[in-house]
Amino acid sequence: MSLDDLTSQLGPLPKSDENARLQRESLKALNKLLAGLDDLIFRDERIEDYGVDGSFELNVAGRVTNLRAQVQMKASAHVTVTKGGYIPLQVDTANLNYLLYGSSPIYVLWDAQTDAFWYVWAQEENRRLLGENPSWSQQGSVTLQFRKRFTREVVPSIVERVLQEGRQQRDIRDRLARATEGEQVFFRIDAE
Repeated sequence: MSLDDLTSQLGPLPKSDENARLQRESLKALNKLLAGLDDLIFRDERIEDYGVDGSFELNVAGRVTNLRAQVQMKASAHVTVTKGGYIPLQVDTANLNYLLYGSSPIYVLWDAQTDAFWYVWAQEENRRLLGENPSWSQQGSVTLQFRKRFTREVVPSIVERVLQEGRQQRDIRDRLARATEGEQVFFRIDAE
């Protein structure tokens, strides 16, 4: 039986496009890259995908922490590095804005042609975009600039950032919880 005969017998079905295939392959490649690195666990969260495909959860000395980075996966059949040294990727403004409300938000881009990953922290892109155009959130889309390779060697720095940001958020919540109604609470932001 030919494929045409089989598809005609099955009736009309939705098509899986190239973007869907690339997304599936990018997740397989990411899990392969992280194999054996137990301190960063990728959790797939695409059941109701509004802009977060998964999260990286920290496993510290065999203890899962619920310290997470929300991950938006992107994939491309071929990426091009600009003269400025970055890979441009256009995303909907709503996607970046949505991701910014999460914990330690990060974009991970997979280049299918070279099986290489790149990453950018959403908060860093937010700062860059605000510097270029304070009203970027009013645009329909923005261009992210991927400059850093996501390799096994950078995982410890990603773990450290997620740990630092998670502990900072916990500290803020704990301080607010200890404050009484009549007590003033002051926060000092240290640029370090």
